[in-house]
Amino acid sequence: MAMTLEDQAVKLKEVEDRSKGNSRRIETLEQKVADISDVVGVLQAMKKDLEYLSKNVDETKTDVKAIMEKPAKRWDTLVEKVLWGVLSAVLAFVLAKGGL
Repeated sequence: MAMTLEDQAVKLKEVEDRSKGNSRRIETLEQKVADISDVVGVLQAMKKDLEYLSKNVDETKTDVKAIMEKPAKRWDTLVEKVLWGVLSAVLAFVLAKGGL
């Protein structure tokens, strides 16, 4: 079964149309791949920024914790000094009553 010249022309036209359609699809896919590549680059940069921010947040939390502990340490020191003062006064009173 040999194809006629007309059948061959029709088949050739179908192949050319399919080729053009495939070319358009490939170009669209290439653009999408380029867009995805751009998005990946942006995400990688954002990841670095988030890592940097996370490190800074951790440092800030540590600093805030140290600042928050200072008044407590001061209060503990004050209470300790007051207790030593009261204890010294009581001891001095006891010694004074004992005749020393």
